[in-house]
Amino acid sequence: MPATPPDALQQSSFLSSRAPASSPGRRRGPEPVLIDLQFGRLVSRTVPAIREGEEVLLPMGRFLELAEIGYTLSPAGVLELHLQPSGIRIRIAAGADTMSAGDRRVGLAPGDLVFQDGELYLASRRLSELLGLEFAVDWPDLIVAVTNPEILPVARRLKRESQRDALIRRQQGVTPDLVVGQTRRPFEGVLLDYAVSFPLGQDPVGRAAYSLGLGSGLAGGSLELGLRSVGTVESGETDFDASWTGVWRDSKWVKQLRLGDGPLTGPRFRSVRGASVTNAPFLRPSHVGSLRYYGDLPAGWQLEAYQGGQLVAFDSVDAFGRYALELPVGYGDNPVDFVAYGPAGEIREFNRTYKIIGEQLPSGRFEYGVAGGECGDPLCEAAANVDLRYGISRRLTVRGGAERYWRDSLSSLMHPYALATGLLGNAVALEGEVVGNAYVRGGARFEPSIDFRLGAEYARFELDVEQPVITQASRRGLWVFDAFVRPLASEGSFYLEGQAQIDDNLGQDVTRARVRASVQAGGARLYPYARLDRIAPTDGPAESREFLGVNAFAMGRPSWGPLRNLWFRGDLEMEATGGMNLAAGYVARSLGPALRVELGAAWREGTSGTLFSLTLNSYLPSMRASTLALRPTVGEGSTVQSFQGSVIYDDSRNRLTTAPGPSLERSGVSGRVFVDRNGNGRPEVDEEGVYGVRVVVGSQVASTDSLGRFRVWDLPAFEPVQVEIDSLSLDNPLYVPAISSASVAPPPNAVRELNLPLVPGAILEGRVVRGPERRPVGSITLNLIDRATGRRRQIATFVDGSFYAMGVRPGEYDLEVDPRDLAARRLRGRPLRIQARVDEPESLAGLELVVEEEGPPPR
Repeated sequence: MPATPPDALQQSSFLSSRAPASSPGRRRGPEPVLIDLQFGRLVSRTVPAIREGEEVLLPMGRFLELAEIGYTLSPAGVLELHLQPSGIRIRIAAGADTMSAGDRRVGLAPGDLVFQDGELYLASRRLSELLGLEFAVDWPDLIVAVTNPEILPVARRLKRESQRDALIRRQQGVTPDLVVGQTRRPFEGVLLDYAVSFPLGQDPVGRAAYSLGLGSGLAGGSLELGLRSVGTVESGETDFDASWTGVWRDSKWVKQLRLGDGPLTGPRFRSVRGASVTNAPFLRPSHVGSLRYYGDLPAGWQLEAYQGGQLVAFDSVDAFGRYALELPVGYGDNPVDFVAYGPAGEIREFNRTYKIIGEQLPSGRFEYGVAGGECGDPLCEAAANVDLRYGISRRLTVRGGAERYWRDSLSSLMHPYALATGLLGNAVALEGEVVGNAYVRGGARFEPSIDFRLGAEYARFELDVEQPVITQASRRGLWVFDAFVRPLASEGSFYLEGQAQIDDNLGQDVTRARVRASVQAGGARLYPYARLDRIAPTDGPAESREFLGVNAFAMGRPSWGPLRNLWFRGDLEMEATGGMNLAAGYVARSLGPALRVELGAAWREGTSGTLFSLTLNSYLPSMRASTLALRPTVGEGSTVQSFQGSVIYDDSRNRLTTAPGPSLERSGVSGRVFVDRNGNGRPEVDEEGVYGVRVVVGSQVASTDSLGRFRVWDLPAFEPVQVEIDSLSLDNPLYVPAISSASVAPPPNAVRELNLPLVPGAILEGRVVRGPERRPVGSITLNLIDRATGRRRQIATFVDGSFYAMGVRPGEYDLEVDPRDLAARRLRGRPLRIQARVDEPESLAGLELVVEEEGPPPR
């Protein structure tokens, strides 16, 4: 932080005291001195002080200014301040024998408090009692340091500035050292998905059901073949589908092309066997764009916005008390926590939430989709659609198009449609849709914060369509309501929610409603509820049934003794008239990381007896297995066994691997971490792999084996993923990754190979000195800047000005004192150019970084 020249430097009574206090000529009793007041490594300033033996009396005005604590000091020597955000009022008066901090009193001994030349000087030990600070006094170097400055407003401000700098760097993006783009090989990889279930007992083969999927990378796209039984094997009916999907992420007009089985591209799902083309992304990013949030605060305040604990936006309030933040938003709920900081250290916190409907697009984005083919269900013979979408602004998106369905014995159906979604202010979302020959729909949602939500939707349906395809034949209208409220924001587990649906049909109206609460009771979570089912025939009396129930969940705690490893779930429901409707209870336990067993019993009105169940779920590296045994008290029981998994051919290793879940259109990255002794980036026979290195691939982490190999599977195909080595996992600190990060676009149904070399890193040693006398400058921060990439690495110096850094990647660098430290100490300096070589990784010792007192710029 830039430091202002202390007024005391202009007072002659202190100018003569710059000589070291330990000189033989030092006077006894109170002695004026000039000291370097430091708040850790944050800020420092030369200020006048008073020495009384080994104690130091600090100037409170200058101390509070440096700490950024607001105060008032009267001509009579009465100092008052309010600590923020606690709001504690502190009063110190010249001539008093105590100080007050709220209701607390701190005693003063003679000599602890001096009022001189309009400044109040207080002993550091009393200031420590008053504010909870810790001081270190170095009289030979005339340094007084606060060792725990993190509790002061200046530290909070600098931390916020650091977070804001990090936000700006994230917004600018990180350029990877290596980019491995999408390939267009004729053939790449192959995998087999399987899922099979069969009863244990009589005729397990004939009563089995199966599903098989074969996937491969073909011409850069994803080839998929599927075969599944319709019902059981003994029925003899099967369903076959095949498709090829090509993806061009960087293309403007054609991003996806699908041939074979797939859905239409409109707002309603319909499977066809034909073709589709669109410029919509294969995987739509969760980030939609930005939304402007505006409001009012007192002048001089600053506001920060956090999502998931991470700073996403900040702004300062203007002279009229207004602010505006550009908040990143994604589809679904977007809860945002706001923290406002006042000029005197005040803090206010509040939150808001935004609901982004899936139809919305970023401003200026245009998307289209065209599809057509043979219908996959008996309601139509063929179907086709044209779909257009455009983001008019950050708050308004429109969509339009048409769907057509050809039918065998009936006339074809044409459904032109138009849809608009938008945000009104910060808390209201609106949606409207018109579909020709089908329905008109509108909805609104009010969600001012994550603690309150209210939504309503209504649709009116056409009744003149013969055997409709996209609506129900007898439905005339539909109301849907939902609400959520958390009365106490501090009690996150306690809330109320409700839903209601009113279905207006020809012949009868059906109403269903439920109100539920969430309550935390010890180690159990309870969800008591009330629900209503009402059927009102047009030509008869209405029938209503009201129910009261509770769902309960509990996880074992250490205090529960033998039950600490168990998980419980229970359901109880009874009709308001007194009859029991449902009673069920389940208990489960994990037997190691791969096996879970669950026992349960359930009874429901209208069934004979109680149904007991036993479930065994196995989560193995190669597959998932489940065994479900059902035993009713009345009738026969059954046991069903199921397996699911994938077999994958890794052509980079020329071997088969397995995965426990569905893998079609998934991808992987594998490779080797090795010591690159010749610096060519390729593993040679004599370059050994490194064991136990953590490799971060997107959100997944893998550790290398004894040969340095790693593998990560279940990544989204076609989408670039960041790959980097966790440097903290390297046993040898002298080795550094030759590639800081790589961007890899993994192929579909295949594994992409990426080898990660390690190279010897240089060691930097040296010191920071000031002026011609080469006086050490300690406790400051250095920036090591890579001239090729612009990346910065911070190095902290020791109190004697020396510094030491290991693992510097080969390259050319600038070494400089952080400009904020230079400004805070009123110094200036020039960067030092250094070079680290891969063939000479020995220590770069004896470096000297010179800084000077501020003055006329050097010629």
